[in-house]
Amino acid sequence: MKSPDFEPLPLKIGHWRGWRWQAHMLLWLFPAVKLVMSAPDGARGLAVGIADILCWLSAVGLQILICPQRPILMTEEDESAVMTVWPLGLWQDGLFSSTWRLFDQGLSRILQAPLANLVTALSCGVILGIAQVQMSWNPLTFAGPWLIDAEPVRTWSGIWWIGRIGHAHWILALAAALPAMPMAGGQAVAIVLDKIQWPETDARRIRRYLAVGTAIGLIAIGAGSALIAYPGGYCMMIIGMIVGMEARRQARRDAAVAFVEAFLTSGLIDDDELEEFEEAISWQEKSTLEVIRHWVDKKRYDRIENRKSRAINQQKSDLERLDQLLIKIQEVGLRKLRWRDQWFLKRMSKEFRSRRKTN
Repeated sequence: MKSPDFEPLPLKIGHWRGWRWQAHMLLWLFPAVKLVMSAPDGARGLAVGIADILCWLSAVGLQILICPQRPILMTEEDESAVMTVWPLGLWQDGLFSSTWRLFDQGLSRILQAPLANLVTALSCGVILGIAQVQMSWNPLTFAGPWLIDAEPVRTWSGIWWIGRIGHAHWILALAAALPAMPMAGGQAVAIVLDKIQWPETDARRIRRYLAVGTAIGLIAIGAGSALIAYPGGYCMMIIGMIVGMEARRQARRDAAVAFVEAFLTSGLIDDDELEEFEEAISWQEKSTLEVIRHWVDKKRYDRIENRKSRAINQQKSDLERLDQLLIKIQEVGLRKLRWRDQWFLKRMSKEFRSRRKTN
């Protein structure tokens, strides 16, 4: 069954540590938006924007390099054995959480990539501290680093690169800590709840509440940050919306899992569980582009049906008018008709002749 993640671009990165890698659409939109935002500052702004993109790629590349090995139970032909890269690291589908639970080291596997980002960010901060330079720890701004007297460090110097790279790794480490899918924090919450043997129904509800709360919090904080001119506020709002969409999809997956578990344990399924399962399956089998195509096809079909209905109604109206004119001709004659009625009779005559030729 195809996993219902966001539709990625059809660009495959290759194979690494047993995973089939692909690039998410947002992976390419982020640098494009970054360059557009840097364009008003001229050539210097574009150069700084390109440098920021390189620092961000280094942080994402570290997560790819330290990505955990694919579980043995996942075959490479399995759809869930695909790892997607997006601007905040690795896109781990919610179906992975049940697989990682089978391993005692599942929690460490999930957290090893974001922990590497955290260690890199802290190491950069220590190096800058020794050089008496302050790194930007605010994830909502892309400026810095600064000297002790708040003066900016000379652009493209060694210290400047260390500060920018550390800031990029810090943002990815904070994003991974969010307790919602597809972040690593959401995977960790699922594994911890399973390790302490929390009731599965309550665990699903907790995961859903955490994800929805995280989405609402990100949108609220992002909106407030955008109002006070923080450039990262808009990005935080977008991340919040994505997390909310993924939380909705995860809830549908949980309904499907609950159906399967109920069937395997008791073999008895009531109508409500069957309805939730069918809804989850229909959602899982449709990707984002398929939903859009279905909507476009429905609109096109509705237009065709409306055109046919209008043609049938127009044909009925023309026949009724033709009958009335024929009766009028018998009473007053053809010459007494108005020019509009005469033109209508000529048009109907042409239509009847064309129908005879086609038949």
